[in-house]
Amino acid sequence: MTAVHTEPVSAVELVARAKELRPLLERNAAAGERDRRVVEESIQALTDAGLFRIAVPKRYGGYETSLRTMLDVSAAVAEADGGTAWVLTLTNVCNWMVGLLPQRAQDEIFGADPDAKVSGVLAPTATTTKVDGGWRVTGKWFYNSGSWHATWAGLGIPITDESGEVVDQGLAMIPRTDLGLEDTWFVAGMKSSGSNCLVAEDVFVPEHRVLLVPPAINGEYPSEHLDTEAFYRSALVPVLALVLVGPQLGMGRAALDYVVGKAPKKPISYTFYTAQTESVGFQLQIAEAARLIDTAHLHAYRAAADVDEAAARGAYPDFTTRARVRSDTGYVAECITKAIDILLFAHGAGSFADVNPLQRIWRDSATAARHAVVAPQVSYELYGKALLGVEENHHPAHLNNLELPTCASPISRAASCWSPPTAPAPSTWNGPAAAASAPTRRPSTSSGPTSPPGPPDRCRPVNRSSSRTSARPPRGPGRSSPSASTTPSTPPSPGSPSPTRPRSCSPSGRRA
Repeated sequence: MTAVHTEPVSAVELVARAKELRPLLERNAAAGERDRRVVEESIQALTDAGLFRIAVPKRYGGYETSLRTMLDVSAAVAEADGGTAWVLTLTNVCNWMVGLLPQRAQDEIFGADPDAKVSGVLAPTATTTKVDGGWRVTGKWFYNSGSWHATWAGLGIPITDESGEVVDQGLAMIPRTDLGLEDTWFVAGMKSSGSNCLVAEDVFVPEHRVLLVPPAINGEYPSEHLDTEAFYRSALVPVLALVLVGPQLGMGRAALDYVVGKAPKKPISYTFYTAQTESVGFQLQIAEAARLIDTAHLHAYRAAADVDEAAARGAYPDFTTRARVRSDTGYVAECITKAIDILLFAHGAGSFADVNPLQRIWRDSATAARHAVVAPQVSYELYGKALLGVEENHHPAHLNNLELPTCASPISRAASCWSPPTAPAPSTWNGPAAAASAPTRRPSTSSGPTSPPGPPDRCRPVNRSSSRTSARPPRGPGRSSPSASTTPSTPPSPGSPSPTRPRSCSPSGRRA
């Protein structure tokens, strides 16, 4: 690969570029909702502005920025349209994950196309067969945001050995041209995200394009450039969680600006107030909403600083810090949704007119806030246990899905079937060798809920030559358990009753 040199671009400049696109993105927002995909003109404008390159390594002409910059750019775009911001956000974080892979895989994706766009779903809703040099993959992955615009997809797969046994969980990078698409995204909010189903039929994926998920959660990435590229030393789960509230920040600001802007000329019906600004009650509502939005920003920025500063030092955040980032993520979503609700009451029933942008902001924010990785109560529980030193031996949150689940989807309630190890001891990053030597956590033998014996989908610790203990990954939420010799079951059609939830497996361990 020939090195590509990028002129340095500041975070301020990137945010300014996003703000310059606001009139165009606002103009296309309604069409995006109607078509259930972001208008191609908007995607091209974001591409031309370099906003899909903020998480691409500089070696390929990207800007290789930071988690804070990702939040700010996503928020700036969300001021114009939440759905467009969601597609940008999910694409950028999946592009960031490409930077964790070996250079050979990065060359195939960004070396061939610096403007490559990667969508992603971690749920291993597939079957795999181990073959020479990789795996053959068959499966379906739902809620794939940005599916219409992606050129690659990072898709969860079970890692099988030559005998067909599942021994690990991975994320496979597959060209979009090798995948089919089923148009399944019919929802109330984030309509334009185009979070459809991607389908693979016996697709070959080479080993160098597969990221092992459990070690990645502990900061063990196979990239050869970790010594010099701090951004790709960032902690996986905190990054994947926090980026999801970047659009929330922008939607909250947009809602506040709209209501405040209309207030001087909007009377309050059935009162003597000729302008909302005259009402003390309205003034209090605006103050409360603004305070909640400010609070959301403070927590989001603190969390981003935790991740960015640790990566710059070459340190891996400890469990309590990672848990606090998850808690901050949930709190941001809670604050923004509360603020928007207050603003809807303040502005009045006109908020729900089709021509009023508030109703779209409300629906988009409410839908995005229900993402499984954002769920506030789950995140608060995790942080509370970290502060109290309570051992987590049955946690409902599983990082199955990077995309928007429908609110009733069992994916948002799926349980984990593997436990990541604890944070590595070294305080500085010494490349892949240091990660490989990091201590691990093995499943606890203490009392607590355990997986019953018998069915082939139970969790089973697997001894690996690297001394890391991993366990069998969960089957796709709400679907029958796949094996190497079976094909994935077909999920229910939209609106049909949810199937039986998968068995929860609970080896002891901490996730954050």
